[in-house]
Amino acid sequence: MAKVNIFIPVYNGEKYIAETVQSILSQTFSDFTALFVDDGSTDSSVELLRQYAGIDNRIVVIEKPHEGSVPFAWNYIFPRLEAEWTLYMSHDDMLEPSLLQSLVEKQEATGADAVIPSCHFFCEHIDDHKYDAKNRMNDMTGRSQAECISGRDAFELMLDYSIPGFALWRTSLIRGIGMPTESYNSDEGMQRLWVKDCRKVAFSADKFYYRLVQSSITKGLKPYHYRSLLTNKRLLEAAKETQISPDKTKAFQYYCLSSLLYLKSKFNNAADSFSESEKKSISVIFTSVYPSFSKRLGLPRNLKEFILYFSSVNRIFFNMAVSAFARRFNRNA
Repeated sequence: MAKVNIFIPVYNGEKYIAETVQSILSQTFSDFTALFVDDGSTDSSVELLRQYAGIDNRIVVIEKPHEGSVPFAWNYIFPRLEAEWTLYMSHDDMLEPSLLQSLVEKQEATGADAVIPSCHFFCEHIDDHKYDAKNRMNDMTGRSQAECISGRDAFELMLDYSIPGFALWRTSLIRGIGMPTESYNSDEGMQRLWVKDCRKVAFSADKFYYRLVQSSITKGLKPYHYRSLLTNKRLLEAAKETQISPDKTKAFQYYCLSSLLYLKSKFNNAADSFSESEKKSISVIFTSVYPSFSKRLGLPRNLKEFILYFSSVNRIFFNMAVSAFARRFNRNA
């Protein structure tokens, strides 16, 4: 049995899948199984992966019916994760050759439940970084040289992604907590809830390369994007229950309310493009999250927060703000 499972959900990834596979097979640590779970791709992704699987038996190709988002793939793969440790990556991400070795060695040295690598964002080419050397937001070099931190402290830092969400996870921990499928980005929320339940969290300076692509499911504005508000609600409730820094909780609550205001304004501006069932479903989401986002919101510190705070005082004021923002979007359309 391999020590590490690498879980890679795939959907129409033929453009980058070869680079991803090569970065996995180039690892200096060899005791792994890479589980590629295809979500009904219509391109040549599966054929390409089968070719690699025929060359190296550490590559395993699993096909599943199309369900459209990563959380479903997580639930599909959970029963098949036999290794003690699990690393998740997308079908277009890449790993520094020494990354797995670094993560495993750090875990063995510290006994941590999760080890978080540096995360470097790039676009089409790996040397085309989104952030320059001075401003790479997720460089964990400094933290890798320090002591482990608690899961609570890691959750506080990961809430606004001061540290990355990618990690080498203890499989039993994440499988025990599970993965809801209520939103396309439930996995982003659960990364932060998984880390909250870790006893210790360690860091590695080695690089996880996260590719930014225009065709991502997060681009544009579709009916399912409104379900991201449910992920925000889950995280806000966890932040309050965990009693992390009041300033961090307040900042995240303002972020949640801001997201609600933006999405409600866009919805009002383009309601005719949605079906009746979509309108009803989205309206239910708005109604369910507003009380959590507006309740006991801290006093504003700037103009943006003042507008959000004012809109949170009463639904009438919130609807006035929505109307104002919707008119602005209409003028810019």
